[in-house]
Amino acid sequence: MKYITCLHSFIFDTDTFASAVANHEAIEIDISLDDNGNPYIGHPLSWYIFHHKSFKEPIRLDTALEMLKHTPNTKVVFDIKQKQAVDSVMSIVNEIGAERCFIHAFASELVLDPEETKKEPQRKHENIPTHTLQRLKAELNVPIIVSARGIDSAADLESRRLWKTLANMRNVIDFFNPGITDSPYDVSELQKKLQAYEIGQTINIDEQQPPKTGKVFCFTNKKI
Repeated sequence: MKYITCLHSFIFDTDTFASAVANHEAIEIDISLDDNGNPYIGHPLSWYIFHHKSFKEPIRLDTALEMLKHTPNTKVVFDIKQKQAVDSVMSIVNEIGAERCFIHAFASELVLDPEETKKEPQRKHENIPTHTLQRLKAELNVPIIVSARGIDSAADLESRRLWKTLANMRNVIDFFNPGITDSPYDVSELQKKLQAYEIGQTINIDEQQPPKTGKVFCFTNKKI
């Protein structure tokens, strides 16, 4: 089965970009806004303060976009790190060409545990409501990848609320990431359920085997 492999890295720099171009089909780029409302590559500044990390943009956004324009076969996942950055991301997608782009966001309606939003200060600005995802889909015509919060185990994947929400979002989203990091779950079983709604799933190909059928988007953290 054919699937896309995307390099996911905490730091977007020239080495990461070169690895993605040479060895993968796509690269993920986080987009946030500074205090003046200008987009940059990285997490919101509040994230770095909360985690006691210094921030320096490894590559300026305009430089990264020029690099992307010279590698038209490399697909890009723009990860919206603040709902205030939606318009900036739309402009960026239009600049480099929507046909090569994907959008990733945490969906407000898929925050199944409200306490999840309190774990980091930037999260209250990170969750994107369905109507905004609909706007992105309608105006850009790009695949939408959404992640959930509050799903901690395979048992949580049986939540009626989860499947009702996914059913309501089926015409908006293309790929679903349950966000489970420390607990095993049956990727193939989840794929069967998602296929009923014509939704694909994302997996971490470093740790999981892709299912044999259906739409799959694979992330890797490994530079080759």
